[in-house]
This record gives sequence, C-alpha cells and structure tokens, in this order.
Amino acid sequence: MYVNDSGKVLPYTLSGDLWMKGLSSLYATVNSVRICPKAVYNVKKPSGSATTAWVWGSEVKLGTREPRWAGSYALNGWMYAGDWPDGAGLFPRVKNAFRAENDISNPSSTPVFSDSMWVDAWPQEKDRPAPNLLEGDAGLNAGLSRIVLDRHGSGSMNVPRIIPTGSRLPGSINLSFADGHAGPTGNELLWSLTWHKNWSNGVVRPR
Repeated sequence: MYVNDSGKVLPYTLSGDLWMKGLSSLYATVNSVRICPKAVYNVKKPSGSATTAWVWGSEVKLGTREPRWAGSYALNGWMYAGDWPDGAGLFPRVKNAFRAENDISNPSSTPVFSDSMWVDAWPQEKDRPAPNLLEGDAGLNAGLSRIVLDRHGSGSMNVPRIIPTGSRLPGSINLSFADGHAGPTGNELLWSLTWHKNWSNGVVRPR
C-alpha cells in the first residue's frame, strides 16, 4: 500500500522514527494500531517482550511522558529500500532486500509486519530463536530472535524460561503479508515463510 501511494519503498532512516514517521505521514491510523493489546507500553518495563511494547528514541507525546515511538510490531527489514549499513554489525547484506514490489514473488507468504519485541527485523534462514520466548533477544541476531515470542497461544504462565533442545516451539505470533491478508502463525513454522527476496522455502528451524 505504501509503495502504491508513495511510488517508492520505505527508506532506512536511523533518525528516531525509522518506518513509523513515513507511514504515519500517509496513514493517520497507523499510530493507533501500532500496539498489540497483549503487549502495551509499560512504564515499569519500557522495553519490548512478549507482554510489553518496545520504545524507540527519546521523544515523548505532546503533554505527556509517554514515548512518541512505541509499538508491539516489527517491520520486516527486508522491506526497506536496501539502504541500511551493508553487512555492518548485526545488519545483513543488502542483496536480499525487496527493492521493488515486483521483487516479491510469493506475496501470500511474505511478511510485512509481525509481532516483535523490537522495531524491525531481518530474518535469515540460519537464525535461531532466543532461548527465552517471553523476552526475545534483539542482539542474538537481527532477525527471528526478535520475532519468535510466545505472545499468543499457550499463555505466559505456561512458557518455560528455557526451551529444551529439540522440543517444538510453543505459541504463535500475528503477521500481515504482502498480499494484504493477516493472521497467526505458529512459531515453529516461521522459518517456512518467505522473509527475503532469495529465501530458501522449506527451511527447517536451526536446532
């Protein structure tokens, strides 16, 4: 939708708003739907997890002490224009970016937004989930360790802090896809989606 309305893909602007300002300038309702009811802003825990919203930057809403940029969902980083720091630190190489709409060959399996404990993510086939599915991990990798959370499904009281080796991942997350549909996907199945332009379909979760 953004591509159709603006004629371009979202740029990566590490300024304090990333994708949020670009979307809110065109779609007034974006700010009101950026928060999942199961992961709202918590002043006592102003960081992302399965049950709390992430906070980006230090800006606050006018007349309040609440952060201007907070949310419960991540943009699939491969939807940026391929202009992030190429291969620097946790950033992946830009060769797999969806630089144009026709780069998306499987729109029904290509996520655009997903539940997350961080503002964006670049999933790769080799990514492992965070050991703790209630907290996630923004620094383990720049991809699925941010997204694989037990936000929906089994409930936080039933999630083991450490997932036993070889066991199936509990819970699910909500995603929206490039063809416009949205819905839940079990965490164990997230590696079978088409996260970037050259994704190898049928990837089995790394153990």
